[in-house]
Amino acid sequence: MTLKSFPLSLLLSFVLSFLSLALAFNESFLSSSEFFALESGAQEAILRVVYDEALTEFLDQYPNWSANAYADNETQWHVDFYDGEDWVGNAHIDFSTDQLFEVYLVKDLSPEAYALGKEKLEQLISSDAEILAIIGDLKSWNYDISYNKWESRWQAWFDRNIETVAINFDEYDERFYVGEIYDPYAFTAEEQEELERNKAIELAYSAEGIDEALNGVENWHTYAEPLGENLWGVEFGGEERYFYAVVNIDSEEITETSTR
Repeated sequence: MTLKSFPLSLLLSFVLSFLSLALAFNESFLSSSEFFALESGAQEAILRVVYDEALTEFLDQYPNWSANAYADNETQWHVDFYDGEDWVGNAHIDFSTDQLFEVYLVKDLSPEAYALGKEKLEQLISSDAEILAIIGDLKSWNYDISYNKWESRWQAWFDRNIETVAINFDEYDERFYVGEIYDPYAFTAEEQEELERNKAIELAYSAEGIDEALNGVENWHTYAEPLGENLWGVEFGGEERYFYAVVNIDSEEITETSTR
């Protein structure tokens, strides 16, 4: 069903609802050219969603909110909400039942809720055996406790000189549990290998004799493989091998070279 196919009485009801919403939202997105540029189905989905009391209260936090919508299937629509360029939540509406489902709204904690959560986490941090085994003396660290509203998760961040430790907490039945303790700056195994590979190629490309070996050669390629103990073998080739080098990425030395 689209707005054009509504009975007149229902259409008038929607218009009145729209006007009241526009007024409540201080003539914001619902009265903008951006909203009227959307297809009728998207407009209807947004109007149905924001008319819900919980959504109205939520959007009051964001005076400059905007929305977009698309159909998931014949009767169900997905509506995304934005504050400027930042995504702040979504909701789904089923036109056949006029019911909202799978609503996710990014919300800040109240000062009271934040203070209570921080107090509970400070108690947990100072008594949890796993945390203390890694952190040791809490007084030797600078740390901060924060709530990530985008992920609905509490986090703690510890730093001391060049050391950094981050902790994600899980919450269940108003109690906190340690979810993950990690180095936020650590690379994954794949990222670390890619960094080492790039460094090996860079070192090999600085080797003596490589310019002569590649002079006049077109469409050559670079292959690099780990040889163990910080050693990498790097080959510059195409139809044949033009240059080969073994490099130590730790000492940044070129230990072996050969040409075709």
